[in-house]
Amino acid sequence: FLGVQLIWPPLSQQVDALAKDLPGYAKSAEAGVNKVFDDANSWMRHVRLPPQWREAVFARASELANSAALWLTEFLAGALGYLHYLTWPILVPVISFFLLKDAVHFEQNLIALLPNERLQKRAHWLLLDVSRTLAAYIRAQITACIVVGAVMMGGLYVIGAPYSVLLGAMGGLLEFIPLVGP
Repeated sequence: FLGVQLIWPPLSQQVDALAKDLPGYAKSAEAGVNKVFDDANSWMRHVRLPPQWREAVFARASELANSAALWLTEFLAGALGYLHYLTWPILVPVISFFLLKDAVHFEQNLIALLPNERLQKRAHWLLLDVSRTLAAYIRAQITACIVVGAVMMGGLYVIGAPYSVLLGAMGGLLEFIPLVGP
């Protein structure tokens, strides 16, 4: 939990900074798109497309760019609103620990439901094997999450990327989800 205490303050600051800077990034993206459209319009004049074609292409492209920029801004703002639920990935393992602490009692009660001793032994060994396999998988996943998050934070910090702690933490958390993480 020392790592969480060290990472949480800069993570919180970077989330706030990103939320504050997001409208500026949207305006910058809009300016870049408008420059591309201006360059395209001048190219269309250079190749002597009829004015009505140029206007139709430019109007449609402008509508698409504006709607895409609006959608992206709303999507990112909505996604940032969910970052406050970051405590749940910490709470779930703690609650799971307390539930698993009584796993022996759950196992004994489940095995006691079986009719004979041979089936009870087989069920005990099966549950033990499943428990060991799941424990090894979860340990490996948590190790991978920590390593990926730390490497991303460090790498992004070294190259001077903004929001390095935020992006590293997100990468580490998303590593737990197969096919989603970095």
